[in-house]
Amino acid sequence: MDEATNKSHLSAAFIKKQQEQLEQKLASLIEKQKELVAFPDIGDSPDDSAQEASEFEGNLSIKANVDRLARQVKRALRRIEKGTYGLDPKTGEPIERGRLEVMPEAEHAAKS
Repeated sequence: MDEATNKSHLSAAFIKKQQEQLEQKLASLIEKQKELVAFPDIGDSPDDSAQEASEFEGNLSIKANVDRLARQVKRALRRIEKGTYGLDPKTGEPIERGRLEVMPEAEHAAKS
């Protein structure tokens, strides 16, 4: 699908709104990434140290998910810049508008 077809698939106003949402989401994710890297300081007792280690381990898992989502958001913003937002990067098929409204960083069209 070419860029002209994409423009008829999604309006410029819709894409602008999605871009704003994606930029806000990215800022929030970057802030969350900063929070998750800090090692929690609960106290000095052995129990506190165990709790700190457990929380930090849990944070690493959450951080991996936040990092993955941040990469998806950045890719979506790049697709907006390139004029290919709303198109599945692998197939070129249009991604449903409703799907993009719920998940602006969606990369794939729903399978029928």
